[in-house]
Amino acid sequence: MFAPVLMEPRRMRLNSLDTWRGLVIFLMMLDHVRDFFNRGALTSTPTEAGHTTVLLYLTRWITHLCAPTFLFLAGVGIRLQYEKAGPSRGLSQFLATRGAWLMFLDFTVVSMVLNFGRPSSSCRCSMRRA
Repeated sequence: MFAPVLMEPRRMRLNSLDTWRGLVIFLMMLDHVRDFFNRGALTSTPTEAGHTTVLLYLTRWITHLCAPTFLFLAGVGIRLQYEKAGPSRGLSQFLATRGAWLMFLDFTVVSMVLNFGRPSSSCRCSMRRA
C-alpha cells in the first residue's frame, strides 16, 4: 500500500564546531553594532581607560580574538572535509571558486553599499603612502 521512501543519508555535522562558529559570529556582531548603542562611540574608543566601562572594554577586547578564531574554525572545517572526501581536485576547485566569488562580491556589492552607490575614488586594496 505504501511505497518505501528512500532517504539520502544525512550529512554529519559537528555540533560543537557549529556552536563555536555561532558564538564567534555573535561576538563579531556585538562589536560591529556597538557604535549604534554606545553614546560616546563618536568621541572616544572603547579601549580608552578614562572614557569607557569595564563591560565595554572587555567586549572590545574579546572581539579581537574573533577573526583568528573564525579563520581557525574555517580551517578545521576544511580539514574535516578533506579527511572525509580524501585528496581530490573537487575540494580545491570548490574552495578557490568560493574565494573568488567572495572577493568579487566584496569589491562590487560591499564597496557599493559602503560608498552609497558611488564608485570608489581609490582601490581599497592598494597600499597608501604615509
